[in-house]
Amino acid sequence: MSGPARWKSIALRLWRVAVLAAAVFAIRRSHQPAALELTVERVRDFFPAAAVLTPQNGMQAVKDASGITLGHVMQTSPEADDIIGYSGPTNTLIALDSRGRVLGLRILRSADTTDHVAEVVGERSFFKQFTNKKPAEMADLRVDAVSGATLTSSAIAEGVLRRLGKSATTSLRFPDAITLDDT
Repeated sequence: MSGPARWKSIALRLWRVAVLAAAVFAIRRSHQPAALELTVERVRDFFPAAAVLTPQNGMQAVKDASGITLGHVMQTSPEADDIIGYSGPTNTLIALDSRGRVLGLRILRSADTTDHVAEVVGERSFFKQFTNKKPAEMADLRVDAVSGATLTSSAIAEGVLRRLGKSATTSLRFPDAITLDDT
C-alpha cells in the first residue's frame, strides 16, 4: 500500500473508532439518571410545612419557616446508579422524619422500562415496606418485589437500601450465584 493510501486507511480506522466511542458514551450517558436538584416543592408531600432545604451530612435537612428541622431527604443517585433494573437505573427520593424513620419514597427519574416503573408505582404496598423503619432496622428486611416488575422493583429496593447504608452483600435482583450450568 502506498504512503497516501496507507494514511487514508489509518485515518478512516481512527474515525470509525471515534464514532464508536462517541456512540458508547452517548448510550451510557442516556442510561444514567443524574441526581436532581431537590426543591421544597418536591418534598412538600412529605413535609407540608417545609420552607427550606439545607445540605447536611450527604442529605438535605428539611426545615420549616422558623428553622426547625422537620426531617431529611436524600436521593439514591448517584450512589446507586450502577444498580440496573430491567433496563436502567432509577433515582428514588427517600424522606426521613426527625427521628430518622422512613416517611416514604418517591421515584424521581427512571431509565427503566416505563411499563415496569408504572407497575411499581401502582403497587403502593411496595413502598410501604420501608416506611416507619430506621436504616438500622433494614439490615434483615425481606423486600417483596412487584409481580410483573420484579427486576425493576428489586433494583429500586436495592438502591434504597444501599443509600440508607445497608451492606450490599447480595443482589436483590439475583440473590443466588450464577453458575456455568445456568448459562
